[in-house]
Amino acid sequence: MIEHIAEIEADKTKQLTILQEPLFLDSNHIELFEKQLEQFLLAIFSQPYERSFRRGRVMWQSFVEQRYKRAMYLLALEDRIKAPYRKCRALLHTLKAKYLPKRKGKR
Repeated sequence: MIEHIAEIEADKTKQLTILQEPLFLDSNHIELFEKQLEQFLLAIFSQPYERSFRRGRVMWQSFVEQRYKRAMYLLALEDRIKAPYRKCRALLHTLKAKYLPKRKGKR
C-alpha cells in the first residue's frame, strides 16, 4: 500500500488521472440524494408533534426526562400531603397568639 502511494506521488500523470476521475461512481447521484433527502424530510414533518422530538445517544435524554417527571410528581405529592398539616400549624399559631398570654422574660 505504501509502495503504491509512493509510486503515485512520483508520477504526475497518475496523479492527474486520479484527480480527473469522477467523484461518484453513480451518474445519477444528485437525483438519488434529492430523493433520499425528500423522503427524510417527509418522514420528519409527517409525524405527530409528540413523536417529533429527538433524543441523545442510548436514550439518555429520555431517561433524564422520565426522572425529572417522576421528581416533579413526587414534589407535587409531597406538597399535597403536607398542605393540611401546614394549615393546621398556621391555625394553631394564630390561636396561640390570640388566646395564650405572652411570656415575660424569655425571648
